[in-house]
Amino acid sequence: MGLEEPLLESQHDDGEGDGLPTWLNPVNDGDHRSLMSGVSGSEGGNNPNETSWADEPLSASRGGEVRRSSSSSDLPRLILGVRILNIGAAIALITCSFFSMQGILSPVEWVLSIYGAAAGLLLFSLETQLKFLRHKIADSFGFLYAPILRFLFLLLTASVSWLHHHLFSDAVAVSLVVVAFVNLYAMCCYPEYEDEREVLARAEDRRLGNLIRKEVIKQAAQQRQTTGTESDWL
Repeated sequence: MGLEEPLLESQHDDGEGDGLPTWLNPVNDGDHRSLMSGVSGSEGGNNPNETSWADEPLSASRGGEVRRSSSSSDLPRLILGVRILNIGAAIALITCSFFSMQGILSPVEWVLSIYGAAAGLLLFSLETQLKFLRHKIADSFGFLYAPILRFLFLLLTASVSWLHHHLFSDAVAVSLVVVAFVNLYAMCCYPEYEDEREVLARAEDRRLGNLIRKEVIKQAAQQRQTTGTESDWL
């Protein structure tokens, strides 16, 4: 006990007479907080050119959103361009198959022409975006919605056109090969191609339905007006 009393007295003296150790002294605690705030202020945020680690993912995500928005803004124009190319190639293939059947009695030429006309009609129906045709094609010819399978289908159609062995059929075959690569590029480089295409098709269905509804209402109003005029005359 004799050894502990000077130690306690020294602790009371360091605590400036308030009965607390030095590490519980409010003055020392305030000095400690000011020291820590000075260290934190010197370590972070004073340099305006420095960016914190939390800002980097946010800036990267914003860059990704900008890239996605720019690609999505280009996607409707790409869909329209692919649609025009497919319709043009389908019409050319049907025309080529029809002319190849004229004046030729070879069964091989007839079979190739029928296959070419059927493929052209299928491709044309795919791009008409009519609701009843779109659903039937999706159920029966789902391979047209897969990039690789559509690419192979168009190459096969091009080979059928090439087998007719005349200038117009050769030109149609080359155009079909080009269209096949364009479709492959659009569907592979833009994974949301089919989803956006479906959205545009539904918007077109609604617009067409509104036009039909307005025309029906207009015709019904004219019919009622005509009926009312005839009844007044009688």
